[in-house]
Amino acid sequence: MYLKLEDGVARRYTLQELKVDYPNVSFPQSPSDAVLADYGVYPYTQPDAPAYDPVTQNLIDGDFTQDDDGNWSLSHAVENKPQEEAEKGARIKRNRLLSDTDFHALSDVTLTTEMQTYRQNLRDITTHENWPFLSSGDWPTKP
Repeated sequence: MYLKLEDGVARRYTLQELKVDYPNVSFPQSPSDAVLADYGVYPYTQPDAPAYDPVTQNLIDGDFTQDDDGNWSLSHAVENKPQEEAEKGARIKRNRLLSDTDFHALSDVTLTTEMQTYRQNLRDITTHENWPFLSSGDWPTKP
């Protein structure tokens, strides 16, 4: 993975773009870091993604940073999805959790008090103060 520095601003960049941008240059199959640096192109790493809830949040690219040794990295950032999209995702999750327990509510099965409470808590989750941006601890625990 590479970035290109232009006017002090880093952006993602590929070796294919380098070849298109400089069609009269014959680059080796795997150009060295020194050759790339001559064109303002540098390799970068990306750390592991932080924990996030894909139901209500998006993982996006953060900023490019350079450490004291000159190595570049691209951080991650987490942002909440728009309210309507987050609500739709949270309702889908809630409905899936409810459907996973539907067999407990069949007429020939005795529904335990704990399961009744769990299912009711799932139905009531939309009234939770953090709805739809719930943490894992906000969701009821299946008995």
